[in-house]
Amino acid sequence: MDPAVAVERAMQGSFEAVFFLNPTLIRELQEVALAGHRMPPKSTYFYPKLLTGMAIYKF
Repeated sequence: MDPAVAVERAMQGSFEAVFFLNPTLIRELQEVALAGHRMPPKSTYFYPKLLTGMAIYKF
């Protein structure tokens, strides 16, 4: 969603709050993984994603 639209909806009362967060950097993800830790849920959501069939099935 466009940030300006999200802010406008919050100002109109459609949204209770709007949060803008910096994305997780690949470097940060690597550091956490190499340390043997896990990232919090949804912190590793990357877009666009490959279709599942492309990653599971051989062509």
